[in-house]
Amino acid sequence: MRNEFVNPVQNLLDNGFFNDNNNMKTDIIDNGDSYEVNAELAGFDKNDIHMDYRENTLSISAKKDTNHDNENGKVFFSEISSNNIKRSFYLPNVDIKQIKASYENGILDVVLPKMNKDNNEGYDISID
Repeated sequence: MRNEFVNPVQNLLDNGFFNDNNNMKTDIIDNGDSYEVNAELAGFDKNDIHMDYRENTLSISAKKDTNHDNENGKVFFSEISSNNIKRSFYLPNVDIKQIKASYENGILDVVLPKMNKDNNEGYDISID
């Protein structure tokens, strides 16, 4: 969240002038002893999603390539497009070894338990 609010100019440069963050609608809940992140990623397969936690920041990215080739004919009209989205959220003091993630019905749920000190190690997160 800090990344999106503290430096709006950098966010604009990173994401472009017409970035639509609605591609990944997200709720972040501070439960006191943990953070919970719920991200809407409808249309993505679990294997299309990558997450990591580095320098107190959770990054979520998803990439979907849409193939418009059709053996039986030429595509006349298509609104389905490839999609590549990424969001990052500043969530300090996370116990990286205890992060859990699941993906069901287009919703990614990530639970990040807190610890008492800063941890700047990097860690890739698998989705159950």
